[in-house]
Amino acid sequence: MYDLLDIRPGHWNLHVLPRDQVTYFLEACGYLARRGPLLVLDCNRQYNPSLVLRAALGREENLNRIKSRRAFNCFETTILLQTTQAGSAPVMVFDPLTHFYDEHVPYNMRHFLLGNCITHIQRLSKGAGLAVFIQPMPSDALAVNIYNRLVQAAPQVIPYASHGPEPVQERMF
Repeated sequence: MYDLLDIRPGHWNLHVLPRDQVTYFLEACGYLARRGPLLVLDCNRQYNPSLVLRAALGREENLNRIKSRRAFNCFETTILLQTTQAGSAPVMVFDPLTHFYDEHVPYNMRHFLLGNCITHIQRLSKGAGLAVFIQPMPSDALAVNIYNRLVQAAPQVIPYASHGPEPVQERMF
């Protein structure tokens, strides 16, 4: 699983995945917890312990190796990243950009806070490594600028294709 996520000390990468694939990466948390401690920073209410527990083989000691923290707006996301210490546990950051698309916060403030977040993502990656998961590019022009800023800062971007709807066999009669 480390190979798939490419989590290694001193490195971070950006995974761009459609919402329908988030469950695979939640299960990855359980697999990673089998090997040791893990820190999950959940910025869009995507961390689901029940999915993680299944991948952790239902063993409580595996689940207890995972520490999770949450943020509910772009200000809290910035504080979450600022106050997290780099350590021996790999870090998985789920959907930090969602709150930076909030039009109720002035664009200049969102842009400034995102720069701060990128600095702290880079700092945290110097520990045991870090993976950031975001959704594909939004359609709003200002949101695209924010999205591109994070993509350009990432040393490695790993895009994932969406699984389309299941094929339907046409009836002959």
